[in-house]
Amino acid sequence: MKGGTRVPGRQTRPVEKEKQLVEPVPVVRNRIPAPAAVALVTALTALLTLLGGPVALAQPAPPIEINVYVVEPPEQNGGRPDTLRSIAQRTLGDPDRATEIFALNQGRRQPDGGALTTPDDPLRPGWLLRLPGDASGPDVRRGLLNEDAPAPAATAGGIRIPIVLALVAGLVLLQLTLAIVFRRRLSRGIRALSGAVAARWARLRAPARQRRELARNRTIAAPWRQDDRALAMASTVFAELAGVDRPPPALEIHPSAIAVRTAPGAALPAPWNEVEPTSWRRPLPIRDDVAGPPVARVGGTPDCQVVLDLSWCDGAVAVDGPPTVARALAVSVLAGLSRRAGMGFAVLGTLPAVTAPVRPLGNLGDLAALVQGHGASAPAGGPLRAGARRRPVHGVVVVGDDVDPGTAEAAAEICTRPGSTWVAIVLGNPVAAHWHWTVHPTGVVEITMLERDLVAAL
Repeated sequence: MKGGTRVPGRQTRPVEKEKQLVEPVPVVRNRIPAPAAVALVTALTALLTLLGGPVALAQPAPPIEINVYVVEPPEQNGGRPDTLRSIAQRTLGDPDRATEIFALNQGRRQPDGGALTTPDDPLRPGWLLRLPGDASGPDVRRGLLNEDAPAPAATAGGIRIPIVLALVAGLVLLQLTLAIVFRRRLSRGIRALSGAVAARWARLRAPARQRRELARNRTIAAPWRQDDRALAMASTVFAELAGVDRPPPALEIHPSAIAVRTAPGAALPAPWNEVEPTSWRRPLPIRDDVAGPPVARVGGTPDCQVVLDLSWCDGAVAVDGPPTVARALAVSVLAGLSRRAGMGFAVLGTLPAVTAPVRPLGNLGDLAALVQGHGASAPAGGPLRAGARRRPVHGVVVVGDDVDPGTAEAAAEICTRPGSTWVAIVLGNPVAAHWHWTVHPTGVVEITMLERDLVAAL
């Protein structure tokens, strides 16, 4: 304790222990982390060696005198083992300063090979504990702390490491140490850089990838363009389903069967079989000449074609996506409808050449006159007025993507008026429509009403 008070039962310490050397204890107090500082010193030392020769390393740093405490066995300490708190009480006058002693000695190798790792570790007799500079009292001894000195020059018969290699090794050690110390920042930086490179690479590869996928999907859709019987069968099946409660607006044509999905609780007559709730299948019909509603083949999968009953579209279909692919889908739909007798076709704006005879429209007045000629009445609130209602369809007008949005919206409204028998397929403009088709650059079409993606019938 301060003031020189002796603890009863303590024995006199041998004098020779006062001069024992104490190993340095790394204490991180500066902004530069200790490993980085060591590596930096190594690199600078190698550089000085390169510039000034081995003489610059010949003189070791002088030792530093510090305060130390020698841990005694319990029998020489009044029967009680030393602890950090008892040592802090005797040498610093405050047991709570035991944390300072721990910080000075944590991890430092002791003479018996042990080390202090936690404040609660038992202290072994003979350990040398470094004390703060203001420690005092009879238990405090003075020791010498030797700074780490570079290795001396090799003697005769030894091999000197080339100075240049030492400099390179120091710089490499510095870089590795900084990478370890700042690994979190380095990791974040590497992740950000790799993410940016990956995104850039994906953008560069996107056009080529999209072209490959578009070509593959066009290959899948190619046989559909010659499959007129699939559309005829679809029209026949829709005609058969017209009398059931809540008939489905879409069906799938498989190589040996036709499948539909119905509303919950709906029932279909024979030869339909319910394979699972709301999912029905039947064999392909023998006849395909029943006059049914006009149908549009919008896409499918390698195993089936998906066909929609246009009489449920409520007068307007909005087609979004890249102009080239959206136009190709519209042309495909018109090509399928052109095989149906009595269908009329018109275009407001521009559209690539199609096989069906198409009537060009100069303005909304031409469209209104065309639709009025087939029984359309006055406006009644737009295409979403009361949900879709089945209606006969006698013609299709394609509104090109070069038409301004206001005109496109007005064209959709004209075709959705009560009594209209024309369907507006609007390309590239977000109009109010009961049906929405989104075509992707890869040749995939997303049908909102079906809640699925299909290979577009291009």
